[in-house]
Amino acid sequence: MSMINVTIENCNSIDHGVITIKKSALNVKYGINGTGKSTLAKAIQYCVSTPESLQVLKQFKHLENNSLEAAPKVSGLDGIESIMIFDEEFIEKFTFKKDEVLENSFDIFIKDDTFNTQTAEIEQFVKGVREEVEKNSELEKMSQDLRRLSDSFGKKATEKGISKASAFSKSLADGNKLHNIPQEVSQYTSFLKSQSNTKWISWQSQGTEFLDIDECCPFCASEIADKKDDVKKITETYKPKNFEHLIVILNAVESLGDYFNIDTKDKIIQITTNKTGISSEEELTLKQIKEQIDLLLSKIQDLKSLSYFSFNENIKVDEKLLKLKINLELIPHLNSERTNEVTRGVNESLEQIIRRVQELQVSVGKNKTHISKLINKYKIEINQFLEKAGYKYQVFFDDQTPSSPMKLRHIDTEQFILDGKKHLSYGEKNAFAMLLFMYQCLSSKPDLIVLDDPISSFDKNKKYAIMRKLFVENTSLKGLTVLMLTHDFDPIVDFFKIIPVNNINKAHLIYNKNGYLKEISIEKEDILTFIEVCDLNTGRTLHPIIKLIYIRRKLDAMNNKNSTYNLISNLIHKRDIPIYKDGTPMLQDDIDIAINEIEKIVKNFDYNELVKTIQSNERMIDLYKIAENDYEKLQIFRILTSGVNLENNYLQKYINEVFHIENDNISQLDPNKYSLVPEFVINECNQYVEKISKQHH
Repeated sequence: MSMINVTIENCNSIDHGVITIKKSALNVKYGINGTGKSTLAKAIQYCVSTPESLQVLKQFKHLENNSLEAAPKVSGLDGIESIMIFDEEFIEKFTFKKDEVLENSFDIFIKDDTFNTQTAEIEQFVKGVREEVEKNSELEKMSQDLRRLSDSFGKKATEKGISKASAFSKSLADGNKLHNIPQEVSQYTSFLKSQSNTKWISWQSQGTEFLDIDECCPFCASEIADKKDDVKKITETYKPKNFEHLIVILNAVESLGDYFNIDTKDKIIQITTNKTGISSEEELTLKQIKEQIDLLLSKIQDLKSLSYFSFNENIKVDEKLLKLKINLELIPHLNSERTNEVTRGVNESLEQIIRRVQELQVSVGKNKTHISKLINKYKIEINQFLEKAGYKYQVFFDDQTPSSPMKLRHIDTEQFILDGKKHLSYGEKNAFAMLLFMYQCLSSKPDLIVLDDPISSFDKNKKYAIMRKLFVENTSLKGLTVLMLTHDFDPIVDFFKIIPVNNINKAHLIYNKNGYLKEISIEKEDILTFIEVCDLNTGRTLHPIIKLIYIRRKLDAMNNKNSTYNLISNLIHKRDIPIYKDGTPMLQDDIDIAINEIEKIVKNFDYNELVKTIQSNERMIDLYKIAENDYEKLQIFRILTSGVNLENNYLQKYINEVFHIENDNISQLDPNKYSLVPEFVINECNQYVEKISKQHH
């Protein structure tokens, strides 16, 4: 089925609504503010992604009604399993990150089918090494113990040795006091040598702070006045944290013994069992041991993560593989029979790859070439768009980083922008985010794409550029199922100007009347100039005053303030005697010329009779009530309330400014066919007219 019929019920301002979405096409839904477009977007998103979230759209009038009939519902989306929506949340969540313009830009721009096929070939070569590392439990245990020991030496070695602030230095600063228990605390030897020695020392330390409260033991309440100094010596001699580090270090050394060569093993044992602190020579030895441990751990980590990323650098594959080999002769402190044995399998799996290095080199070369082409393609596409749209920014892909993240720079500098949100204007952020969203959709291929008022913040030139980029160019959303919701009429105009008319894409006006959301199709012939709108409506069978309103507005649009315009203006301003702008009476010749022009459209035009109608609130109220559309009601209401200060200042401003000729778009929809006036405005007008009507009765 090529058409999706979506029904929405009980969601915010929408009691019931039905819209259609044509599959594999652009569906533009134009609606004035207050129609419920954002509600529609959220309802569709929740229905597809998180149905339980629909409850957040529950109508206020139904908050205390827990019946199924009052619950928010969306139906008709059964075949839609994935959705992407462009809105403020997308801009905030996914774009302009610290290290890249778009989150996961590598996955979006680089990971296509060809890339996946090529990387799968490379994976076939290297997976044996990873599997060898993963299945080697002894190698994993050795790595963990080596990491603990290295961490105890501190993050970074100093020029003279390991850091004085490291756990190793602190715990052995005065020698190994577990191996060499001082005489003054020897009575506690059994506790210090026990399996729970660290807990015991911590327990002692926590209790010591209570010793000075009383002469009693804080643990058993017995008299200890003469023993307090002895008890305190445990805390003075053994700092709980340092002692804990010492135990960890000693356990690691014991576990790793056979992985060091004999001389190194003896040196470590000697250092960790000293009665005194660490000497300068020992510090240098420990520095060398740490550096060699870190080198081995780095190689093991590289082997664990061996993948196509490992070959991104401009290096020959055979050279890269040789660098990954664990050569213990160059890591002498760890060159033991046990370490050779535990790393032998990894080196053998590397040798198997090296024997097929030419095949791997070809696969890696193809992959690099493909990535380079994609990077160049997208960089050119995006930068051309930015230039055409008038944005002084460019993107580039950081090929110095394995994942080639996309970054942003201003054309006046080579440095990339760390935080685009701080530098780009609101419109620039939206335009850029919209473009990036398009590429993410092309990568993810969702069943439905929803654009919630995406381009209303841009000027006309940028709107045109974005519409063209999104829906016309080779790399675009054409052919995908897209629902575009907008309160801006320009996309509708651009829709018919730049998107090929092939009866595939659809445009509708959506409107909300008393909670019921409906849509009406917009075709190319419905896009009219305002002059065409006026001509179309003066051809209808209408009351003369309504026809005269259209004639005057047409002349206003044409900037033709002739005698006809002046005469109609006098009529609308309720003047018995027509005058010029300077206040002098209009000449009869000018009046006759105007009447002659008017009677081509309004037969038997009678100024005196019509001015009486306009001067009569009762007649104008009757005319308001029989007007066939809200636009005409609004124009009659404007005449009816001319010179009156309305209590609702917003309504007065809306009538006087929003629907004045200066605010009319070049292109229009026929207000007689399409509902274009906000419902709340007409409701306010109706209430005011009803109030006046009661006063007259």
